[in-house]
Amino acid sequence: RGMVVSQASASRKIGPAPRPPGASGIAYTEVYEKPKSTAGTTPDPTAPDPLAVSCCRRGELPPSGWSTKWSPATKRASLLAALEESQMHVVYALRPHSEMWQESVRAVQLDQAELDRLLREKVATKPRPTQKQRVKDAIQWLLEAGASLEALCSDGNAEVRKSAASLLAEGEGAAARCASLLQSEDAQVRSTAAEALGRLGKDATSYGSQLAQLLGDHETTVRMTATATLGKLGGCLAKHCVEKLESEKPREREAACEALGLMGTAAVEHAAAVVELLQDSDWQVPTAAANALKRMGPAAVKHCAEMLGRCRTIARPAVSEAIIRIGGADAAESLVPLLASRDEGVRQYAAETMGQLGSEAKPFARFLAPLKEDSDREVKRAAMQALMKLGLGPQPRAELGNGDEMPPPPNRGEKGKGKGKRKNDR
Repeated sequence: RGMVVSQASASRKIGPAPRPPGASGIAYTEVYEKPKSTAGTTPDPTAPDPLAVSCCRRGELPPSGWSTKWSPATKRASLLAALEESQMHVVYALRPHSEMWQESVRAVQLDQAELDRLLREKVATKPRPTQKQRVKDAIQWLLEAGASLEALCSDGNAEVRKSAASLLAEGEGAAARCASLLQSEDAQVRSTAAEALGRLGKDATSYGSQLAQLLGDHETTVRMTATATLGKLGGCLAKHCVEKLESEKPREREAACEALGLMGTAAVEHAAAVVELLQDSDWQVPTAAANALKRMGPAAVKHCAEMLGRCRTIARPAVSEAIIRIGGADAAESLVPLLASRDEGVRQYAAETMGQLGSEAKPFARFLAPLKEDSDREVKRAAMQALMKLGLGPQPRAELGNGDEMPPPPNRGEKGKGKGKRKNDR
């Protein structure tokens, strides 16, 4: 019973054997296996040596004479293993920096796919504190060996793209390297390159025109990143954004307004150009313009008031909203000339806007008083409501009576009325 292998049975097929004749007792089955042939077998020369690969992965330097004893497959597998574990002293031994030494040890070259895979693994994995420097050295080695940053920028993982932006912003010529990727066909690459330029500060200001081109990109993420980067780099790039305010694309005009708004007071000299978009036909553009003007501060309010006096009727709510968002005494003062406008619509919106400015508009409330007698009913009502919102309107009427005391409130009955009969009703 068990495994029976004989010379006679070696030629039989693998499987259960018949029960021997005359055998008694419990039935059983003998299984014959074909013996493994060892004659004439040779190791596969294309397969790497697992022992050598394991030693390199652990950080052990290759033994003496490895360059002639190891096959190309073993050299490649050992180099990959050392890079995966960031054993850089082993990597430098297997592939020295000097081209002469590379030829001497017959070093192998990793292909592009392997380099890109290793680079992604390095930036996607958070190393332990003791390995940070080793991983950093491994990333630098991979980049020098030809790993593609563009492939890393197009990765589907947001954290990987963030790491790619950080790598793009490092080293000499970083700004030019980022600018070259702004024209990539991949939207994620363009977005990552724009983000990297935002990390460079003044070094990236010479590429403001290329960044402004992305304000009209068909991808929302690219426009958002370009807007944030332009805003971060400051008012020195405002002129490039102003050129886009006249674009035929509504989203490009919107993005340009947002970028100028992020620049804040540094872009206030362009407030007049932004104000023109308060009467844009696309509803999102006036909203972006109003937010931008608010960020530019009180110096922009005079342009808004001037626009309120001449804009189309349909644009007045947006202009009024921009003035309210800016707020302050300067906003209230800018409305005073409009309260005396010949256009009743302008007077109405000026009064309504002043009423929304709060306590800071109280010193200018006296200019609202004449409008209580305005010939236009809507203007009169707007002035009365504005004065009431400022706390200067008519007081509530006093209660009338003959001096007698008010009668006591009616008796509402006992608690639980309606849930059952009262005692007096029983």
